[in-house]
Amino acid sequence: MPGHNTATLTFYPAYCFPSSPTYNKWVKLTAAGVRCLRERRGFEGIKLLIAFICIVLQLTAPGQNLFFHLNHPIQWVQVTGIVVGFEHLSHLWRFYIDDGSGHLLEIVMPREQPPALPDAKSGGAVRLVTERRLGRSDLGNQVDFDGFDIGSLVKAKGGIKVFRGEKQMTLERLFVLADSQLEVHFWFELAVFHQSVLSCPWILSAAEQRRLKEEVGIITRRLEDRRAKKNARELKSHAEGSRSKLLKQQNNGLSRLAS
Repeated sequence: MPGHNTATLTFYPAYCFPSSPTYNKWVKLTAAGVRCLRERRGFEGIKLLIAFICIVLQLTAPGQNLFFHLNHPIQWVQVTGIVVGFEHLSHLWRFYIDDGSGHLLEIVMPREQPPALPDAKSGGAVRLVTERRLGRSDLGNQVDFDGFDIGSLVKAKGGIKVFRGEKQMTLERLFVLADSQLEVHFWFELAVFHQSVLSCPWILSAAEQRRLKEEVGIITRRLEDRRAKKNARELKSHAEGSRSKLLKQQNNGLSRLAS
């Protein structure tokens, strides 16, 4: 990143991410800014860990991948621009946004297949419902692409992944902007957030790091205690069931001898 040597940045442990000003936020970026996001060795396989931390701290679920701007962890982004390409593929929707930053951003979303219904006119044969231009994200969000085409001014929100060496957005939400003033407002907010947050490294005090670590540790121990108590109850129930079965077998045996 210009003006900062990443070798001198402090990258905090995953349990600190909930305190980041970017981690649980739709970070406003340009297409060029998305292109400049970086992965960092050592953080590739922490999705499950972060998911656990989000669960215990009652935060939103993690995105597909984790990237960094300086040392700011970013999982969700939003961009605004003009649609300059739109493809209808058999399994997904794919389009490209030009926001004037010098790079296009590729955006993809799995295509939702139309349901099949019985057709009374054809003796019960299955027919496909008239197809709508629908997509459904990995998190279950549905997007309707009706009224959306090349030339549309849009705001797109989603996660980021790397496909064939290039970053692309995995779409979660899509808004067609009818007023160009909304784009101007987006760029203003982007500039303010970049100046106040993204232009400088994220700094977390040692005291705050200790607090976050202790908080996760306390909740982890509580969950472990609950799991241990549940296992003990299941073992007790199993033992009582086995004892009851054994007594029943013994009583049946005594009844047969008495007869």
